[in-house]
Amino acid sequence: MIDQSVLARLHLSAVLQNLEEIVVYDDEAGKLVQNWTHTLQFSCPGDIACHIEFGQGKCRVVPGATTMPTIGLWFPSAQSLNNMFTGNGKALPIPWMGVWHIGLLKGFDTLSKRLEFYLQPSEETLKNRDHFKFHVQALLYTSLFGVKEVAENDPKAKPFLKGVRDGILEFRIIDGPAAHVIVKDGKLYPNKGGAINPSCVMELSDIDSAYGLFTGSLDAMALIGSGQMRMTGFIPLADKINAALDRLPLYLN
Repeated sequence: MIDQSVLARLHLSAVLQNLEEIVVYDDEAGKLVQNWTHTLQFSCPGDIACHIEFGQGKCRVVPGATTMPTIGLWFPSAQSLNNMFTGNGKALPIPWMGVWHIGLLKGFDTLSKRLEFYLQPSEETLKNRDHFKFHVQALLYTSLFGVKEVAENDPKAKPFLKGVRDGILEFRIIDGPAAHVIVKDGKLYPNKGGAINPSCVMELSDIDSAYGLFTGSLDAMALIGSGQMRMTGFIPLADKINAALDRLPLYLN
C-alpha cells in the first residue's frame, strides 16, 4: 500500500515541474499559454500544495501555496488530488478562488494532455528522436524532483538519509541534459542543469543508456561494467540517494 500523501507530493512536484519544459518544447502547448498571465494553485490537507505561474509564454512551477491565485483548487484529501492525476475515482476539488475562470481550467486540461503525451509516450512517439530525447529529459527531471519527496516523506525511505553528509549529487548525460540535487541538513533540494562544484557525479554515456536505466530495462551495475555509466567523487552520497530513488517506481510507473 502506497502513502497517498507522498503520491500527492510527487504529482505536484515531480510531475508538474515538466510543464516548464513542455511549453517551450511543444508548439501546441506554447501557443496555448502564450497570452496567459495566470496563477493556478492545487492544495490538499497535510500542507501539500504548489502553484503554477504563467506569463510571457513561460511557466514556473513553485512548491507551496500563494495568497491570490487566479484559480485555487482545494482537494479534501490527498487521495482525491491523486484521483485527478490518475483519472481513477472521484476528485471533487473545491474552487475557493476564481471559479468563474472556466476557460483557464479547460485550457489547463488541454495542457495536461500535452504533458501526458510526452510522459507516457506511445512506441510511435518514441520513434521520433527529438521526442525520445525530450522524454528521457522528463524522466531525469521527474526522478531528481521525485527523490526529494520520497526520501523526505516515505517511511521506508527516510532512514536512507540519516547521517548522510551535506553535498551535491549531479546526474548528467553526455551530450544530453543534466540535473543535480543539493543535500543539506538531511533535506534535498533538486535543480535542473549541472552543478558548479558537485561532490559526486553520475554520468551516462548517451541518451539510450539513460532511457534504459530510467525505465528499468538496463541494470545499473551492468552499465557501470560496460563503461556506459561512471561515478566519480564521494560515492556514498550517490548510494544514499539511489537507495531512496529505488522507492520511486512504487509510486510513479
